[in-house]
Amino acid sequence: MASAGIGDASAEPDADPAPNPRGFLSHGAVLALPGCVLLFALAWWGIGRDAWFDEAFSVAATQQLTETYERTAYTMATYYAQLTLWTQPTLDLRWVRLLSVVHAVAAVVALGALASRCFGRRVAVWACLFAGASLMVVRYAHEARSFAFVILLVTVGWLATDHLVEEPSHRGWLACHVIVGLASPLTHGMAVFALAMQAVALLVAGAGRRVWYATAPGWALAVLTTGYLYRIGGSDLGTPPVDTDLTFVRAFLGGFHGGESFELAGIEPWHGVFAASIYGAVLCLVRLRSAPKGLDRFRAALAPAWGVGGIAVILVLNSVRPGVHVRYAVAAAPGLALLWALATEHVRTWLLARRQPLRLLGRAPLAALAVLVVLLAGQVEYHDGISNQWRSLVEKIADESELGDGVAVPGAHRAVFDVAWSRLDDPP
Repeated sequence: MASAGIGDASAEPDADPAPNPRGFLSHGAVLALPGCVLLFALAWWGIGRDAWFDEAFSVAATQQLTETYERTAYTMATYYAQLTLWTQPTLDLRWVRLLSVVHAVAAVVALGALASRCFGRRVAVWACLFAGASLMVVRYAHEARSFAFVILLVTVGWLATDHLVEEPSHRGWLACHVIVGLASPLTHGMAVFALAMQAVALLVAGAGRRVWYATAPGWALAVLTTGYLYRIGGSDLGTPPVDTDLTFVRAFLGGFHGGESFELAGIEPWHGVFAASIYGAVLCLVRLRSAPKGLDRFRAALAPAWGVGGIAVILVLNSVRPGVHVRYAVAAAPGLALLWALATEHVRTWLLARRQPLRLLGRAPLAALAVLVVLLAGQVEYHDGISNQWRSLVEKIADESELGDGVAVPGAHRAVFDVAWSRLDDPP
């Protein structure tokens, strides 16, 4: 069963063909290729920078996996297990971080598969490009932590849920949904809130009993596993408390919409990307009103629940328990990319339906290119701010040290210092 495009774009001139659920994997992978290449290039840029404390802890975890599980109450357990196997050849920091790049690229492929099923080829291509240029996706794609794997799991979770809404008895996607439900909280404790948005979309869609029966095991495993981890000690947010005031919300939203780059007439460009999020969400809500219950309504609710809902629930959580970091909502980034793609494609098809010269403007994806430029400008600003002060410090110590010298390092910085020291070409 194919779903109509948001805003009835298929009725417009040169509109995208109706979404085709057949052969989605290879089709989605091809559509995702430009976004994957862009993501890999941006993630590789700066991949050799200094490690920060949490990354140094990840490196240490590969040498003492059992002890790490006991001390962290299995927080990021799935990631540490993968990283331990991944780092058998080398502990070079570029190689360590490359695992997260692989996770993020795989998430873009899954996004391409989902978007092509639900919204057509053009939306899929642009959604993957936007995800590949997303500041949040790139930042955590080249960080030695579990957040890129969270993005992958949640994206695959949405893909599995879409399949189960269409065909609840599909055993392969049933198994996939269960695996995502179990693995997500073992990858990060906050992932359950991203998965909860999928249940919200099902509620809005008026999903039938068969769909709920099919998805219930995955939801149950996610909730029970999260509760168990919380009970044994996995409840520490690990960040200083920050109130959910206007400054916090502005910085939170800015990080998801391109970040700080330049100002144009006193307006920061990320505000335009934020407007695209709102416009995309409104388009989906309009479609939601007329969509029949089931698959069509689920697909209309998908992007707003994923992108807007995924961020909103973390902001609300920070109001209840201050200390939530923006990265805890990182799984919402592909959902926002979908909203941007839907919004910009709707603008293009609207222009194509007008008379000249507006029709001529619709021949080029100007709105999509504008969003992409803002995202890339944010990437430049982010990468320019990358620091390598630890590398400079250990190089200076190595150059000036003599035989018998010792180095006193505060305990809080020991792990970071050790990683930086290990990267010297010829340590004394």
